[in-house]
Amino acid sequence: MSSIKTLYNRLRTLINKNKSGIVALYGNPRVEQTYEYMAYIHSLQYVYVVTDTYSCYFPADKTDMILRELSKFKYRNDYLSLSDIVMTEEDFLKTIISQLLWDMAHENRIMDSIDGPDDKWEIPAGVKDWNAYREFTLGLSDTIEGDIEAFRSSLENNVTMVSHYKKFQIGLIYDECTSTFVLSEWIWEVFKDEETGGEHLIERTRPLLHCDNDWRTLYARFRLAYYYQLYEIGRSKLH
Repeated sequence: MSSIKTLYNRLRTLINKNKSGIVALYGNPRVEQTYEYMAYIHSLQYVYVVTDTYSCYFPADKTDMILRELSKFKYRNDYLSLSDIVMTEEDFLKTIISQLLWDMAHENRIMDSIDGPDDKWEIPAGVKDWNAYREFTLGLSDTIEGDIEAFRSSLENNVTMVSHYKKFQIGLIYDECTSTFVLSEWIWEVFKDEETGGEHLIERTRPLLHCDNDWRTLYARFRLAYYYQLYEIGRSKLH
């Protein structure tokens, strides 16, 4: 059994060490569907909570929300260690992060792809191979968390991002009320000069996805849409 103070200190230690980890884990060790937990995901700087009735996530600086969620775990007698579920923390975190990114990609506040629901960059309601989706990255790093951090770095430094042999750009558009993150792909097209009649091959960006206020959810949507395009739509066309 753990007190709120013990669990909170465990979370603060992870945050201070810039490290992802499990804060609390409870349930039946033989039934994965019963696991309830709180985890800190450093690359997103989010706290992720899953219980038997709901899941939620929020920034790690929201102390009031952290304490509210921790109160649901205090003094429980079904505490689990990672050895109880025969899984390393790395593997468990990988599963958790993929589920969190899935939830984020389907947030109601996120707009459809810029080119509409029939575009190849649509956000699918499901995938055929969850394990393949769990392992998928944009190719920016060997790990999902490294992938997320490289995505954020591309945005902050305004540099072109190369993912699976294609070039992308992340931009930010401001207006009076919101800031919108826009993901675009670099494409080549023929430009015709109306004055001379000459044709020139030019490279430009084409917007694909956008998201209000949150680069994290843009990453989640891009990763899911790109996985779906490469490994499910792409493979289905081969058969």
